Amino acid sequence: DHTYGAGDEAFREWLNENIKIWACDEFYGRGMMNKELSALYLEFCKEEGIKPTHSTQQLLKAIKSYCDHYGIAAEMDKEVRENQYSRGRGVIIECFS
Repeated sequence: DHTYGAGDEAFREWLNENIKIWACDEFYGRGMMNKELSALYLEFCKEEGIKPTHSTQQLLKAIKSYCDHYGIAAEMDKEVRENQYSRGRGVIIECFS
């Protein structure tokens, strides 16, 4: 079992509920910028009433660990592009079934 820190169970559930949406829908084909991930995490913490405890790098590490555990291809801290233009650094998660 993975350990993610404060709000462990809620954080794990948040990943379970969202990883496929991020990979196969919302960020499909372009990846998710680090600042987008951080904003989603802060929104999650606010909704759950928990104090944010993860930096962007810790979020990336947790997502990588989650993806590795479930055999989901993911690349961390990659250049995220849209319409051939760089949008910044982020995570690219391969769509899975």
